[in-house]
Amino acid sequence: MKKSIKEDYVTQRDLQVKTKKIVDEMEKGRKFVITRYSKPVGVMVNIEDYFKMVGSAFSSCEKSSCGGCCKEEKTFEDKK
Repeated sequence: MKKSIKEDYVTQRDLQVKTKKIVDEMEKGRKFVITRYSKPVGVMVNIEDYFKMVGSAFSSCEKSSCGGCCKEEKTFEDKK
């Protein structure tokens, strides 16, 4: 059984003009397919949905844009 995902299409031009509005909506859980010349070229999903898709846990830290990178950096440093 396929899981249905609702997404909205946004043109590259609209993304340039309405970036803040689109990112605000994406942050609330809305998903976007970005098109260029009517062809899909990419997707935008919020960070939680991204980590669900790649099978990794979202971990917050002191960096506002962190997705668990501190743990990876620490592990890498420990291996040196």
